[in-house]
Amino acid sequence: MPTGIMQSQPFRQVRSVLCAVAIGSTVTACATIINGSSQSVGFRSQPTGANVYVDGIPMGQTPVAPDLKRMDKHIVRIELDGYEPYEFMIDRRVSGWVAGNILFGGLIGVAIDAATGSMYRLDPSEVDVILEDATIAGNLDSLDLVTD
Repeated sequence: MPTGIMQSQPFRQVRSVLCAVAIGSTVTACATIINGSSQSVGFRSQPTGANVYVDGIPMGQTPVAPDLKRMDKHIVRIELDGYEPYEFMIDRRVSGWVAGNILFGGLIGVAIDAATGSMYRLDPSEVDVILEDATIAGNLDSLDLVTD
């Protein structure tokens, strides 16, 4: 006769349900698991080697792809000596994973994603900039418009 403990059919069913609930509760924050709280944003420029600043903090020279917090909007400045600086905003938009959280994770999942910023995606996620020669831009600014 086997020496193990015999489990009844109802006990196995209860155990299966408890396991399913435990697994389900660990994946309630879909966007946090899938996206994380930061996102890589790629910056390229023509010419290359331009300095990239995000929220005033140096991130490197183009091409570069720093990880930025999804929770915040970001002000980006790309500059290179002899060229006009280029400044713009990276905005945040609600990610499609939030819908999955509403369906499967409920309020707990949405709250976790909101607190971590994972419910957002940064837009744009890739930036290509053609820097304008400062001497040409300066000459265009100094031209007087003549009309008839």
